[in-house]
Amino acid sequence: MASARKIRKVDKENRRFNEAWTNLYFFVESNAKCLCLICGETVAVLKAENVKRHYTLKHASTHNRYEGDQRKEKALLLQKNLVSQQNIFRKVDDESKKYAKVSFVIAEKIARNMKPFSEGDFVKECITSAIEILCPEKEKAIKCVSLSRNTITRRIEELAKNTKMQLNELCKNFETYSIAIDESTDITDTPQLAIFVRGVDSTFNITEELLALCPMKGNCTGAAVFKEIDTALEKAGLTYDRLVGIATDGAPAMIGKEQGLRGFIQRKLESLNVSKDQILWYHCIIHQESLCSKIFKFDHVMDNVVKAVNFIRSRALNHRQFRNFLDEINAEFSGIPYFTEIRWLSRGRTLKRFYDIREHVAAFLEAKGNLCINFDDDKWMNDFSFLVDITDKLNELNVRLQGKEKLIHNLFGEVTAFQKKLDLWIAQIADSNYAHFPCLQKQSHISTMNREFFVSELKRMQEEFARRFKDFRACEDQLKFFSMPFDVDPADAPVELQMELNELQSDFDVKSQFLNRNLMDFYKYGLPHTQFPNLTCYAKRFLVLFGSTWMCEYLFSRMQLIKSNKRNSLSDAHLEDELRLALTNIPADIEKLLDDSKQFQRLTICQGSSEEKISSLETQAMLWKDKLENSLSSLQQKDDALTTLSDQLADSEAKVKALLLEQGSLQIDYDNYKHLQDENQRLTLHNRRVTQENAETEQMVQLLQTQRDIYARTVQEYSSKAVLADSLTEENKQLQSSLDSLRESQGNMEEEMQNLRDARNSFLKEKSAIEETMESLKVERNKCVHDKDRAEQENQLLKNAVQESFQLRQQMQSLENDMASCQAQSVNASCDM
Repeated sequence: MASARKIRKVDKENRRFNEAWTNLYFFVESNAKCLCLICGETVAVLKAENVKRHYTLKHASTHNRYEGDQRKEKALLLQKNLVSQQNIFRKVDDESKKYAKVSFVIAEKIARNMKPFSEGDFVKECITSAIEILCPEKEKAIKCVSLSRNTITRRIEELAKNTKMQLNELCKNFETYSIAIDESTDITDTPQLAIFVRGVDSTFNITEELLALCPMKGNCTGAAVFKEIDTALEKAGLTYDRLVGIATDGAPAMIGKEQGLRGFIQRKLESLNVSKDQILWYHCIIHQESLCSKIFKFDHVMDNVVKAVNFIRSRALNHRQFRNFLDEINAEFSGIPYFTEIRWLSRGRTLKRFYDIREHVAAFLEAKGNLCINFDDDKWMNDFSFLVDITDKLNELNVRLQGKEKLIHNLFGEVTAFQKKLDLWIAQIADSNYAHFPCLQKQSHISTMNREFFVSELKRMQEEFARRFKDFRACEDQLKFFSMPFDVDPADAPVELQMELNELQSDFDVKSQFLNRNLMDFYKYGLPHTQFPNLTCYAKRFLVLFGSTWMCEYLFSRMQLIKSNKRNSLSDAHLEDELRLALTNIPADIEKLLDDSKQFQRLTICQGSSEEKISSLETQAMLWKDKLENSLSSLQQKDDALTTLSDQLADSEAKVKALLLEQGSLQIDYDNYKHLQDENQRLTLHNRRVTQENAETEQMVQLLQTQRDIYARTVQEYSSKAVLADSLTEENKQLQSSLDSLRESQGNMEEEMQNLRDARNSFLKEKSAIEETMESLKVERNKCVHDKDRAEQENQLLKNAVQESFQLRQQMQSLENDMASCQAQSVNASCDM
């Protein structure tokens, strides 16, 4: 069988351009191709036969007349023309690249400041106004920068995509990583699952970024959350064998061991033959601290404070009058904030502000006749002052636990320090020492019962702190090995660390590095990684652990600013893009975006609005017009030169004829005439070519004029639409004014209704007072009836006693009479005797 014929591959023949072809055939090398300087065509294969064939067939008749130095000068002239043409287009490309770069930079700043995408038009308007004043000659440049809403949207999409690609590249180099997960609902009631990742590479460079923001369309079950997390980790190239920690908000869907996220991840680890004990689960330390702070109820204090605050803030008239009252007396504060239960710091801030302006609040409430708080009650004021002090201290702890790149041992150290402070405060308050409670210290009447109550409340909080944070206490010893390797007993450490800890504690150079650097820099620069490999891996494990979900909460607060009532139609993808750019520490590679995706705003394809297209086309038309004018002027000069040459030829002909007539030399006359005829033919051909170029130039001008007319009609259509928009805007303003009047009347009706409510409340109060008076009168009446019955009984007894005494008196009288008769008888008897 005959061998198969080898296919010839020209690209592998390594052909090169011969510089001699420039003078021989007017060819140069451009972009690895052989370019003809005369017609601008290229030859596919770098072969002398191909180049010679092209020159012979198309240009030999017109350029063979150039020889020697004249040919070299002609080649140099053609090369200069080619370079000038290339520079024109290169300059246009460079300017377009600058315009695109400005668009990217402004779009990135809009996203980082969480502004709407339509802010680009406003920014462009501001820059244009400033340029018109400062440097009017640059006005055309800013008009070529596209900052329309659609352009800003695309730019933000590309910037976010570039940032995410860089994050994915960093994730591939993570040796260990952990994630923080939390979920919240946006303005459209769509649950958004935020996933943050913190990882460390081989050189101890720590990256903490938003991994994904996943909209949860269905129920937020453990299975749904696990599916989103698994997808996000797979897209980022993160494997489960490098996952060492997960921080959640402690919800059942997160920590459930069967149907929760924890159960699904543990089953995933078992399927991959990865130990489930390698992942440390943490309930957000800030959430636990917030739950501990709610142990203080003090409802009798909070209810009265909230009533007073709502009385001032919920009614526009009261709020306005209260602010004016504070301004008149030059108070330190201009108002009082609402109390919001779900906000971590709200209770402490509301109580602190209320305490600072309590005298002004009391005066205002008294003037309004609302005496919901008795500031003269010593017991209530003592409880109020204690609550202000303790919530202020809890707020300080909460703020210390917040922030980016917080190491877990520092977070747990703050909680441990607060527990020790609780022990101190309990002992001091029991001894009537209020040095650390400034508001309570100002109270003059603090009874023993108050002190015992405060001590009992602090003990309750102490018990709550001891009951929580179990996940942190479980690894307290491990945190000590990580954060204090020189102060621990190596015998208590894991087996793989014992030898290295002994060597480490005996190395004074490394110990000096530990004392002179912070912990992060020590493990990055001060610890010899090759000498202590196990300790290095151990440190990487704890450097990446999330102790809280603060980054998720920070994202949710920014999400409320971005996706507000006015931007509730923002898509989930655009929401993630803007949040990613607003929170990332990774700078977007704009130069790579410009080079890879070729985002050059060429003057022939302007991606802005119709006005920007017209402006761009006008700029293009002006450039082409300048170029055509230069070509026409050069052609005119050539025309003049040809005319002069023709005149000279005519004079030469006359002279030749005269000489021929004079000399009679027909042969010389014939040769000269033939030469002049050839020259005239050459000039005629050149003139025809010039005429053809002029015709092409006219066609180009007509084409540009046609395009200008088309865009003029487009502008006219947009202007008619603008007039219609103005009329709609005017109608909208009228409707808005009607709506404002309706709102004003509604406000008046609400004030009247409020007055009626106040009158009704006062009537109800009077009615209740009358009812209480009637009840008291009924009680008095019943008492009087009872007293009357009792008096009648006593009167009857008195009457019976009187009758008995009257009977006794009669009996006494009869006895006296009998005695008198007996005495008389005895006297008579004595007399008879």
